[in-house]
Amino acid sequence: MYSCICFRDLKTLVVEMLEAARSHS
Repeated sequence: MYSCICFRDLKTLVVEMLEAARSHS
């Protein structure tokens, strides 16, 4: 069973990756 914390961590990870990609562009 996944917990809300897992989803929150994934969301934060995605946001960080997107921001990093934008910075590299």
